[in-house]
Amino acid sequence: LTNMEIESLFSKMVQGWFKNSQPEYNEFIKIREEIAKNIERLQKTANCILVLFLISKSAWRCFRGVRRII
Repeated sequence: LTNMEIESLFSKMVQGWFKNSQPEYNEFIKIREEIAKNIERLQKTANCILVLFLISKSAWRCFRGVRRII
């Protein structure tokens, strides 16, 4: 499947979910488009959060090791 085919299938699937509720579908599409516009920024933020988590986990391991020595 190509990306265009996948996008088409996804679009048809989502339209089916919201067939009887047009206002909710419109809001879903607005949110999806807003996320798509900001995907790069969201990915960078997620990566920063991951790095902070890993740094804090490492720091906690070091702190536990120092505490055992004292």
